[in-house]
Amino acid sequence: MKDVFHLLLQKSQQIIEPIIFNPLLVADKYYWELSHSKILEYIVNLNSDYLRYFLETITESTKIMNPDTIGELWNVNREYRKIDLLFTNDQKQIAIIIENKIHADDQDKQLYRYFNEPALNMYQRHIFYLTLLGSAPSSKSLHNLSIDNIKLLSYSEHIHNFIVKCINVTQDNDILVGLKEYLEDINMMTVEERRKKEIVDLVFEQQGVNRNDIAFLNAAGLRYCHYIFINELSNMFKNKNIVCDWSDLNEFKTSYEYGLRAPLIEKEIEFWICFDNDDKRKGDLFIGLKKLENNDLSKIVKKNYKLTKESSNEYWYYWAYSKEIDNLGDFTNRSISSYDLNDWKQYAHEAYPVLLNQYNNAKKIFLTTGST
Repeated sequence: MKDVFHLLLQKSQQIIEPIIFNPLLVADKYYWELSHSKILEYIVNLNSDYLRYFLETITESTKIMNPDTIGELWNVNREYRKIDLLFTNDQKQIAIIIENKIHADDQDKQLYRYFNEPALNMYQRHIFYLTLLGSAPSSKSLHNLSIDNIKLLSYSEHIHNFIVKCINVTQDNDILVGLKEYLEDINMMTVEERRKKEIVDLVFEQQGVNRNDIAFLNAAGLRYCHYIFINELSNMFKNKNIVCDWSDLNEFKTSYEYGLRAPLIEKEIEFWICFDNDDKRKGDLFIGLKKLENNDLSKIVKKNYKLTKESSNEYWYYWAYSKEIDNLGDFTNRSISSYDLNDWKQYAHEAYPVLLNQYNNAKKIFLTTGST
């Protein structure tokens, strides 16, 4: 099964090269749902061709409208009665309701309420559920509404194809630059989302959870980011001829503690670099000295190994979390804020000098004093 992780690691190295300057990517806002609703509204209102391309793209497999209807006059509204995007054709009395979901939970009866919005009673209503990869809405959002009433859209296919159509016909250079930037945003979002989905499909397939469970998908993605960090760190330690071992795959999948370990005294004590991913810590990094067998080196540890606090835990002599270690950084915040694999490779390189120094200090103590 470790081969699966290595397969994913190879895929993660297929980096999308950014164009010269993309404000959304630089500001790390390309996952903001509201931003994308605003951008889509702006694009379709630029000219009638873009609007037509959009309607053609989202409806071509549904057969809900003929080409003549698509080419007629449409009104476009954003956040009308809390509907993300609303397209109405008063002449044909058709309403297209688009619910835009990017890393957000469904609200109670949300799609049901939109479908039954009194202000739209005069229209024939069609609801589209837009997500990064075309996921289905939850039963909580549907309530009594049948899933057959929902058309699924994705950024990876429909919005991507729509923007490509616009790029292919655009002559205005300023608009063309903006469209290319937005296409890059879409590619970045959907590539990262596919990586997380690959984790669920290839590695976590035995978990027996709902594949549309956003909380689980995010948790799986975070564990893979941690894997990338540990893999990068392990390679750097090995370059220093430091023998180290990993948590096994099952620990990466299910445990709330997983990471890297290096022996200090064989069969007695190990130096751990470990993620604590329980409900309280949410992916914080800690280092610790772990007991392997019944022994008592606590006096040596207490006297010589200075961190912040001594552990009374039966399995640990000593540990400290990332915020308690100078120059290491806050890994709880990093685990909450970033699923970018390149970020986690960079975190490993930034943390490596600090962690290597901690390891060398510990090793020096036990080489000097031994286990007696």
